[in-house]
Amino acid sequence: MRPTKRHMKVVEYVTPEKFIAWKKVAEEMGFLYVASGPLVRSSYKAGEAFIQNVLKQRKESPRIEDINGAESVKNLFAKKETE
Repeated sequence: MRPTKRHMKVVEYVTPEKFIAWKKVAEEMGFLYVASGPLVRSSYKAGEAFIQNVLKQRKESPRIEDINGAESVKNLFAKKETE
């Protein structure tokens, strides 16, 4: 239902199953976090969700490097020093 007549008309009711399907598509594309639901905006808690997911993945897989790539830069210089 649209809030007022000034808003766009509702064209289609999107089922919960469709939201789940789109979430799977995004995850398969490599998105780190997907918030998919009927009341979710594109920016819905985006920053908090992203950071939570990065921290969760680091905890589960210690091989994931930090966001800005500092570890890979350190490793690159360490390799050059040993050569």
